Amino acid sequence: MAPGPRGPWNMQSSEFRRSRAQERQPIAKQPGRRRSSRRKLYRRALRKLGTLLLNLLGPPILYLLGKSWRVTRRGFDHYQQLEDGEHAFLAAVWHGRTLTFAPLHKHRGLNILVSPSGDGLMVGGLLRKLGYGVIWGSSNTRGAGALMEIRSRLSTGDSVVIMLDGPRGPRHSTHTGVAWLARETGLPILAAAVSCDRGWHLRSWDRLLIPKIGARLIITYAEPIHVAANTSKEGLSEVAERIGARIMQDEEEGFRILGVEQDW
Repeated sequence: MAPGPRGPWNMQSSEFRRSRAQERQPIAKQPGRRRSSRRKLYRRALRKLGTLLLNLLGPPILYLLGKSWRVTRRGFDHYQQLEDGEHAFLAAVWHGRTLTFAPLHKHRGLNILVSPSGDGLMVGGLLRKLGYGVIWGSSNTRGAGALMEIRSRLSTGDSVVIMLDGPRGPRHSTHTGVAWLARETGLPILAAAVSCDRGWHLRSWDRLLIPKIGARLIITYAEPIHVAANTSKEGLSEVAERIGARIMQDEEEGFRILGVEQDW
């Protein structure tokens, strides 16, 4: 038989035979991708377990911890005036202080805006068991569902707590969500700061603080801030930055009084 035509893919060529052999080989397994899938499943299972344990053990543990804390409140009259007033108010706190405030203001008609993320789902159930209302959303959203829920709670006299740097930071950043809500509703903003002499910090972006047994805390409530109805977008950013700066200033003063270094 005459040899076939010359060329790179001549059926008699070695290149062609190698190509056909490679096609017949089974697809090579990819251990890296398989390990990645296992890690995702492991993290998902760990998160579910953490949520279960947090909802089960978190409330009594936080209650006992909170009872042992030695708390000094500065500017508490600002909080009491708003709480005793005819209208609701908005509170602004750092995301990393959520669990510190939780046992100190439970069952007082407060609602907390919580991100529907993995971490938010873990904390949301705990907050509900401590007597807080939970609104699923975030401080930088204009989602119709969350906004309608916030307005509904505020209209009934229930105040709403918003994380100034939530839901995903960066830590101590200043989102304009709380300033925007204050402009739209005409309600005041109460900025609250916390300083602690010793506590645990989680390895999360917000460095979530859990004060230790017997810790000394200084909670500072700033004078309420009102946002005018004609405030511009740039003005909202300035309001948010001013709130963040005031919280940082109050925390610095609290740490100075406690005689310890700042935790950020």
